[in-house]
Amino acid sequence: MKIIVSHSGKQHVYKLINALIKDGHEVIFYTLFWYKPRSIFWKSLLSIAPQGIKVQLSKQLQKKYDKNLAQIQIVHYPLIELLRKLLLKLKPKKGENIQLWADTFHDKWVAKQLKKQDYDIFIGYEMSSLESFKIAKRQNKITILDLAQIHYQEIEDLSKQHSSLSHLQMNNFRIRLNKIKEQEYQLADKIITLSSFACNSMVKHAISSDKLWVVNLGYNENIFRFKEKTLKQNNFNLIYTGAIIKRKGIIELKNALEKIDKTTDFKITLTLVGGLIDQNFFTNTNFPIIHKPFMNHEKLVKEYQQADIFVFPSLLDSWAMVVLESMGCGTPVIITENTGAKDVVAQYGGGKIIETGNIDALKAALLDYFEHYENILEDSVKAYEAAQHFTWGHYENNIISLIRKMTYS
Repeated sequence: MKIIVSHSGKQHVYKLINALIKDGHEVIFYTLFWYKPRSIFWKSLLSIAPQGIKVQLSKQLQKKYDKNLAQIQIVHYPLIELLRKLLLKLKPKKGENIQLWADTFHDKWVAKQLKKQDYDIFIGYEMSSLESFKIAKRQNKITILDLAQIHYQEIEDLSKQHSSLSHLQMNNFRIRLNKIKEQEYQLADKIITLSSFACNSMVKHAISSDKLWVVNLGYNENIFRFKEKTLKQNNFNLIYTGAIIKRKGIIELKNALEKIDKTTDFKITLTLVGGLIDQNFFTNTNFPIIHKPFMNHEKLVKEYQQADIFVFPSLLDSWAMVVLESMGCGTPVIITENTGAKDVVAQYGGGKIIETGNIDALKAALLDYFEHYENILEDSVKAYEAAQHFTWGHYENNIISLIRKMTYS
C-alpha cells in the first residue's frame, strides 16, 4: 500500500510512520520541517557556529529527525516553520493564531500535492487536514484522522465544569477552530484516538463508534527502567512532570497537600519538573516545593526512580506520556478520570484513579499510600509490569493490525 502521512509538526507521527515502514508500506511524509544531517546547508552552518550555539542548534535539529525515516520520501516546507517560530518570539500571546496560520498553510499546500499523487491511504492530523481530506475523498482514497485530542465539544463542557479550564470556553476563535474539527471528523473514514477517555468523548458527541479506533501510545522501555524502592517512614517524595499550569490540576494538588500537612506529621517534598508558569504557586506553603526545568530523559529517569509517588491530577489529557514513563521506572501513579493513560492503571493496576478536580479524593489517595507504605512497594512492581504492555513496540503492532483490518475489509 502507498500511504501519505501529513503533519505540520511532530507529536507521535514518527512512531506511526515507523509502524507503516515496518509493515512494508510505501510512505510519503509531508511536514513543515525535517532535518537532513547530510545537507550541505546544515553542515556548513553548524561548522561555523560558535560552540554554545552549535550544541543548542544540534539538539533542536535532532528533534526533527529520525534515522528510521531516512529511507522514505519526506517533503517539507521549512520557510513556514521558521516564520512560525519567529512570529511566536515576536508575538507570544498570539500563539494559537500563529499555529492555526501554519497548520492552514500546511494543509492547503499538502492538498495541492495530493492532486499529483497516486496513493491508497491518507493519514492526517487535527487542524491541518481539512482541505487534504476533501481532495482525498474526491479521489476515493481512504482517509484516517490520527486524533491527539478529545472531542472539541467535550472540551467546552469541561471548561464550564472546572474554573481552571475557563480559558477554553467558546469564543469566536474557538468557533472557527471547531468548525474545522467537525468537518475533519466527518470526512475521516476512520479516527484513531489515544485512549478510552478520548474515544468515549467522540461517541458522547455523536461520532459513530464504527469509525473509531483506540490505539494507546507507548514509551521507551530501554530508557525508563525499573528501580526497586526502599521502605521509608513518614518521609515521602512526590513528583509531577509536565507543564506547570492550572489545566494539569496543579492548584488541586497544592490544596490537597496543604490539608495533609496541617493535619498529619508526614514529611512531604513535592518536586515539579517542567516549565514554570506561575511563580505564586510556591508561596505560603509549609512543605518544600522544588522546581526543576525540563530535562533530558536520562536525568528524568533518576527523578522518577527517586520519587515514591507520581501525582498527575490533570483536568484534561487525552493521554499523558509522563504517566507511562513513571510507571516504567516503578513509580506508582495517582491520576484522574480525565487522563487518557488511566487505561494502563485500569487494566493492570500500579496506581490509583480519582475523580477529576476532587481535592478530597486526591487527599484520600495520597493518605492511603502514606499510611500504608507497603502498598507503594506493591504498586511499584505492578506499575512496572503494567508499563510493559504499552511499549512503542506494542503501539506499532496495534497500528499495523488496524491498517491491515481496514485495507482487507
